[in-house]
Amino acid sequence: MAFLGKSGFLVSVFTAVLFWAYMNYPPPPLSVELKQWKRAGKFFSHGDLKIFYHDVNGTGRPEDVLFCVHGFPSASYDFAKMWEGLNGRFGRVVASDLPLPRIFSVWASVTNRSTITTPFLSKPPS
Repeated sequence: MAFLGKSGFLVSVFTAVLFWAYMNYPPPPLSVELKQWKRAGKFFSHGDLKIFYHDVNGTGRPEDVLFCVHGFPSASYDFAKMWEGLNGRFGRVVASDLPLPRIFSVWASVTNRSTITTPFLSKPPS
């Protein structure tokens, strides 16, 4: 550790302590809104993955289907505050989470999206 010097060593120790605290500190409890979102959703299996989703019939025209796509890293909960408005405009609204990629790339994201959306767009909501 001589090459780091005294300040480098202290920074390394401080970083290690922060990392340990981050990895061992319990996550905060879910908010009431997030618990409701989770209860209202479902899971489907894709290979060895369980993927969370919301799929509802809206009050719009039945042929108007909206598949909500969120960014990375994010979740379908991004649409929670808009959900009622979307249900009033479209005949069907779907939002799904994505499995976390082992290695993130644009190609992996596109492949995951196309594989996950196919079952939703080929059948009515259950």
